Amino acid sequence: MNYYLNMLIKNLKNKIIVFASDDKKFPVINFLDSLSQEFEIIYFQDIKFHKKFSSYCSSNNINYLDKYDTNRLSKIVRDNSVETGIVMSFNKILDKSVIDLFRNGLINAHPSLLPELRGRTPVESTILLDLKCLGFTTMLIDNGIDSGPILSQYSFDRLDNNLINTRDCYNFIASTCSYLFTKTIADYLNNRLTPTEQQGKYSLSLPIKNQRIDLSELPQDSELLYRTINSSDIEPRSFINLNNLEL
Repeated sequence: MNYYLNMLIKNLKNKIIVFASDDKKFPVINFLDSLSQEFEIIYFQDIKFHKKFSSYCSSNNINYLDKYDTNRLSKIVRDNSVETGIVMSFNKILDKSVIDLFRNGLINAHPSLLPELRGRTPVESTILLDLKCLGFTTMLIDNGIDSGPILSQYSFDRLDNNLINTRDCYNFIASTCSYLFTKTIADYLNNRLTPTEQQGKYSLSLPIKNQRIDLSELPQDSELLYRTINSSDIEPRSFINLNNLEL
């Protein structure tokens, strides 16, 4: 394929800005690989410097921002005629002024069946609550927390897919949901999807944190202990103190 054809294809792609940060769980890089097949990622907005994202952006000719500055961001959007923003585990509530910058909105990936398990620990909560299915929602961001209109939802049986712990779930999200996320965005931008408001009663994900497991609880509630360990195998994590050692 010659240079001019490559440039033509690139210019036909929708320009996007990606907002993401490093929470050590959500497979941001896998999603970036998928998104780059369909869109032109011109800027990556982080909260603070993370080497793996900086290196990825450098290798893929993506401008990397490690400081969140709304004035600078506004100028970037205007100067580059960007109409779509993508959010993946950004760990920061975006200002309304930033949301309003994007004509097509800010599109977010959330690993639950919203309005169930809004918040920061939906996968961990899915395991701890022993829910049958792992959910994945693509949604538009509004001024609330995970409360915006839904573009698509998928549900995966945890038993059928052997999704026992958080690592299993996030690996599955990396391999399966990154494509579904990109496809949903493409369908939305091509007017093949209509956003729908969230229906039903919402629930919040659990406030899971690093926790000490008391070995004396094993006989009383071994099933809860099993789920606690499986819900905390990355971060936050569970641990046992034995002879002054943390295991």
